[in-house]
Amino acid sequence: SLALYNYPSMYKIADIEFFENSQQEIDIQLIFTDGSVVPASTYYDQIIEIIENNLEEIENTMGGPGK
Repeated sequence: SLALYNYPSMYKIADIEFFENSQQEIDIQLIFTDGSVVPASTYYDQIIEIIENNLEEIENTMGGPGK
């Protein structure tokens, strides 16, 4: 079982659940502690942007390839 936690407080935000959608594909949903359910795809773009920004910051700090 997977869950999403706030770091560093380690407060549980949501459980992560895999399910089969209507196209018989595996999808992911977030089940928040208040019981609300949201497709994880709602957050994909935001998560990818955060990861890319963090990687760029690390490259700038440590020196990227060829630096």
